[in-house]
Amino acid sequence: MIRSYLQAILEALKAARSDAKRTKEIIGKYTQTANAQDLEETYRVLSRVWEKIPFVSAAAVQTALEFSTHPAARTAKPDSFFDNSFLAELERSGFVEHLYRP
Repeated sequence: MIRSYLQAILEALKAARSDAKRTKEIIGKYTQTANAQDLEETYRVLSRVWEKIPFVSAAAVQTALEFSTHPAARTAKPDSFFDNSFLAELERSGFVEHLYRP
C-alpha cells in the first residue's frame, strides 16, 4: 500500500513538473484564484522545489525540531521521524528513471 501511494505521489510530481498549464489550473482551483500572474508566480516558485524523489532530509527535520516548543524536541533525533527506505527502493527499482524517460 505504501509503495502504491508513493508511486502516485511521484507520478503527480512528474505531471506537475511536465504540464505547467494543467498544474496552474489545479492550483487556481484550490486557491480560488484566476489571476494569471499569481498562478504563474506560484508555479514558478513551487516548481523549483518539486524534486523527482522527495526524500526527507534530517536537516529539514532538525530545523522543525528547533522551532518546536515541545520540551522533548531539543533532544530528539531527526532520523527517528522519517523513513526514506520506501522511496529509496522505488529509486533502485528503476521506477523513477522509467517515469522520466522521454
